[in-house]
Amino acid sequence: MNQSPKSQQPHFVFLRLMPPVVIWGGLEKLMLEWFERIDTSQCRATLIVSNQGGDIYRNHIKTKKLDIDVIEFPFRKDFRYTQGFWGRFRKVTDLLKPLKPTKVIFFQGSFTDFDLSHVLAANLLAGGEVFMHENLGAPEPSAKSSKKYFGVIPGVGLWWYAEKYFNPWRAKFCKKIYVVSAEIRQRMIDLWNYPMDKLEVLYHGVDTARFHPSESSRKKLRSVMGISESETVIIVAARLSQEKCIDRAIDAFDALITRFPNLQLLIAGTGPYEERLKTLAQQKASSARIKFLGQVNNVNELYQMSDIYVLSSDNEGLSLAFLEALGSGLVCVATRCTGTTEVIDDGRNGFLVEKSLDGVRSGLQKALSLSVQERHAMGHEAVSDVAQRFEIHRNVRNGLNKMGIPLKPVKDC
Repeated sequence: MNQSPKSQQPHFVFLRLMPPVVIWGGLEKLMLEWFERIDTSQCRATLIVSNQGGDIYRNHIKTKKLDIDVIEFPFRKDFRYTQGFWGRFRKVTDLLKPLKPTKVIFFQGSFTDFDLSHVLAANLLAGGEVFMHENLGAPEPSAKSSKKYFGVIPGVGLWWYAEKYFNPWRAKFCKKIYVVSAEIRQRMIDLWNYPMDKLEVLYHGVDTARFHPSESSRKKLRSVMGISESETVIIVAARLSQEKCIDRAIDAFDALITRFPNLQLLIAGTGPYEERLKTLAQQKASSARIKFLGQVNNVNELYQMSDIYVLSSDNEGLSLAFLEALGSGLVCVATRCTGTTEVIDDGRNGFLVEKSLDGVRSGLQKALSLSVQERHAMGHEAVSDVAQRFEIHRNVRNGLNKMGIPLKPVKDC
């Protein structure tokens, strides 16, 4: 039997709105994990990404030798905020119609990256086969307010009603909305009245073959970086942006350096707050022991040579870097934000702290006060938990299977 022409195969279309400053972060890595496991001999797959995001995806897709098409579309520039509802609907309809999608999957890095107009257009063109993937906790609804016309006549605040009541309508036109943590699911129900039956937790995870403890890697990289075995290495790996609150980690580290003098703080990542954080670090007495590493490819080796990981964020979905650090056997100090409370059993496999400088400092002090044996025991618990709940191959294949996307044979993944 002759194989059907490519154009006749099912077509799965993924949409992603990149942040204003484009970097390769956790969500990008997760999407690539999905793409690696799609059997493109049985289907077509296309990624539609906002401007400036095309090249970074094309490079990674090319490196992995994946058969995924990439299209750039100006979701942000002169489109997302300037077109009216029906203008956005028409633009997305014109975008998707020639692709003839079998299913459309919206990857959201932030709540309402895509609004009802986008989802409605996709629903009509894909025959209702629309899925949404939520990666960040839903915010509190905005406070109701309205301007006064002529300084006297009060308005009715139509924008507020549109935000409050049109947003949950996205669920009506999605077959399923997958979220990366149970807390995100509950916030969408409690704050935005999303229907429970449309929301399902779909954990992402860690490549445990890559992220695991390794004494040989620890010794090798410490030797290369000139870090002795007697020093305790604290690491932060994150996008350097406001919500990550990495200033807390720097301030907490500096506050503890006198009591624990054999410390190193490594900060891996780039982002819009990079120069601001470097300036803050330079002002500290401990500045010589704080190193900014930029974007790194060997983050797994950095974890293997480190002792403690700090997640100091105000808001997360379920941090991939955090899971990778746990899988590498580090003692993790994490703020009580979305996702972390579902993973950390305080005092057993890590430490949960409040979202403040005092909280991060207190958690770091607890971690630094552990004996070597206690650190190893806590790291062992973390590794075991990640292997059981957050193994990437199992979790990604589970998600693709739920959406009816063909999977590569296990041996080819």
